[in-house]
Amino acid sequence: MKRWMPPLVLLFLACAAVIAQLPGTAPDPTPFQRGSYAVLAQAESALAAGHPAQSLKALRVGYDRAQYEGQTAVAERIRRRMALAGKALLPTNPEAAWPFLEAYALLGDNFTRDAAAVEGLCLSDPKTARPRFVYHLTRPDGCSFWGNPPEAEWRGLWPLWNGWKALTGKAQVSGAYLEAKPDWPESQFTWLLSLPMRTTNRPPMPAIATLESPSAPSGPCWFQDNGPFQPALLQSSGHWQTPPIMTKPGQFLSRVLLFTQDLPPRKGLAVTLIHEYKPL
Repeated sequence: MKRWMPPLVLLFLACAAVIAQLPGTAPDPTPFQRGSYAVLAQAESALAAGHPAQSLKALRVGYDRAQYEGQTAVAERIRRRMALAGKALLPTNPEAAWPFLEAYALLGDNFTRDAAAVEGLCLSDPKTARPRFVYHLTRPDGCSFWGNPPEAEWRGLWPLWNGWKALTGKAQVSGAYLEAKPDWPESQFTWLLSLPMRTTNRPPMPAIATLESPSAPSGPCWFQDNGPFQPALLQSSGHWQTPPIMTKPGQFLSRVLLFTQDLPPRKGLAVTLIHEYKPL
């Protein structure tokens, strides 16, 4: 046994030396180290160069990345930077300022509170004061302002899905057809968009929503304001309007449902929320 001790000691010392030379396990790089927020520097450069639309686009990318990384504090700081940029632009370029202020209000956790703040800011200066404020709840690509895509379904399969559910107790897909009521309009297709606005609606902020489709679909349009779906008011072909909403706490436009006989338009509906101050 004694003759094996020296080689074992040497082997142990050699292994220890090799391990000592190995690099330690490096921690995962942070979002800042990965360059996730380099776009914020681009936003500042664009703003300084007089390109507010590019600046806001870059700020929104930074905000979305912060949300993806789970860094809500960073996301909130970016949202506040949007508000400060809008405030700085407001005296000289109100049209360029509004998208910054609009984004600040829509991305927050209490839309009513933040909308009241940005509207009050606009109303405080006679040069920028206006009685009508428009919030765009959809993007040009058809998704909601918050980025979630719409859901389109072919209603011709609903009887088959319902039959499958009755036979097996399981639904094959999830969607608007599971909520269908007997009073829903007859149509071949549906187009459903959720609007994940966050608000306590205290105090209430009476507003209306307009729903517009460039292709003027033949079917009706319904909406939901935290209650059952109800029909929107047809104004002209492809144009609807809701009655006053957000008139009580907890009430806001949460979903829009379009019934069509043909395939729903690729970009769906343009949805806007309009808050207007009436003269006393």
